[in-house]
Amino acid sequence: MASYDAKISNNFAEEYHTYGMDWNEKELIFYFDGKEIRREKIHFVIAKHLFG
Repeated sequence: MASYDAKISNNFAEEYHTYGMDWNEKELIFYFDGKEIRREKIHFVIAKHLFG
């Protein structure tokens, strides 16, 4: 699993950043500036019509 630890001293307003999220029936994938930073398994029910 990738991870990103933001230091309290970081000022994310000083530069432009992009944030993203991708999902499928098994997991959520989070991105920061185009790099994967986290994956989380889905532990709740999602309607099947979203993936079919």
